[in-house]
Amino acid sequence: MTGTDDRIFPLDVVRGAAVLGMALLTAGAIALPASVNLHPGLAGEGSTARLLWLATFVFLDGKMLGLFAILFGASALLVIDRAEMEGRDGFAVQGRRLLWLLPIGAVHYLLLWSGDCLILLAAGGLIALRFAGREPLDLAKWALAFFALHLLILASGATLSFLTTSQAAYAEMLQKALVHDMALYRSGYGAIAHARLAAAPEHVAALVQMLPETLGFMLLGMAMAMGGFFTGQWSREQYARTARHAYLVGAVPVLLLGIWALLSDDLRIHNGLIAPLAFPLGIPITIGHAALVMLIANRPNIGALTRRVAAVGRTALSNYLLCSIVLTTIFYGYGLGRYAQLGRITLFGVALGLCALMLLWSPHWLQRFGAGPAERMWHALRRIGAAQ
Repeated sequence: MTGTDDRIFPLDVVRGAAVLGMALLTAGAIALPASVNLHPGLAGEGSTARLLWLATFVFLDGKMLGLFAILFGASALLVIDRAEMEGRDGFAVQGRRLLWLLPIGAVHYLLLWSGDCLILLAAGGLIALRFAGREPLDLAKWALAFFALHLLILASGATLSFLTTSQAAYAEMLQKALVHDMALYRSGYGAIAHARLAAAPEHVAALVQMLPETLGFMLLGMAMAMGGFFTGQWSREQYARTARHAYLVGAVPVLLLGIWALLSDDLRIHNGLIAPLAFPLGIPITIGHAALVMLIANRPNIGALTRRVAAVGRTALSNYLLCSIVLTTIFYGYGLGRYAQLGRITLFGVALGLCALMLLWSPHWLQRFGAGPAERMWHALRRIGAAQ
């Protein structure tokens, strides 16, 4: 959700695609209990809804956050380089950007939605700055090391949970969580905000566990940027080949894992076995997404839709916050109170409508104001920090 002031069009297109993909995920994450998102069988959903869950599991779940992290890593180098060319301290400039993103994420978490990822991206970005300036191969090695650490965390926690919790006990736990979520998110704003505040330490602990994955993708993004991936230095054949190979390596086995999850009656399978197995396979899928969008963004004739997606990318922070505002207002009890009342297919339609809204308003806003409202606020905060 960050970028340079000197816009790089393909980078904006990838960022816009990530925002739109995140919106498709966010609708279900806000409107449905977490246990239902974990496995559609818990809500007794039909075959079409299960296929939609499977497609989301293969192509979106975890991949959109990974794509954002890649973009953060790539953008960090571009911001640093531009600042250095202007005679400023590039590391200080990027550090201020990320430091001011932390309170924005904290406000978003406390006031709007517990699924905030801004804090994670900002914290990860600050750590990733220590790796800026390393060679691409060195960055790739560190990325693999962080991915391995995250896999170890996933596997150890999942294995312990799988071995210490019976199938019946796990199903009962998910059912209780479902009932709790329905009662909470159909209540008023005060109760929901209080629950988020009370869960803040647990949320921070979860973010710490996710840091190695985020850092891995950020360092990968830095290596990709240094290799010319996001500046159009690759040929269209290279992007196409990368996307094709990445999807073959990752999507096919993840699809089989998703089918296994749908067919299994043991709800522990997803968190206990499938999540650790799917994580490393999701890395090439995320890279494949980036390569596919870069292939589209580097076409000789740029279409109107691609330009609108780029506008969504230029207003990424505003659109991310817009999604939270719109969806929580629709589904939480203090708004329209539609929490857990719409099926997965209907929710997908709601998400597509939200994507259409972003594609419509973003270019018109940019044409008039030049930057999104949240981006302007973020820039103003950074200028205050620089003045001090």
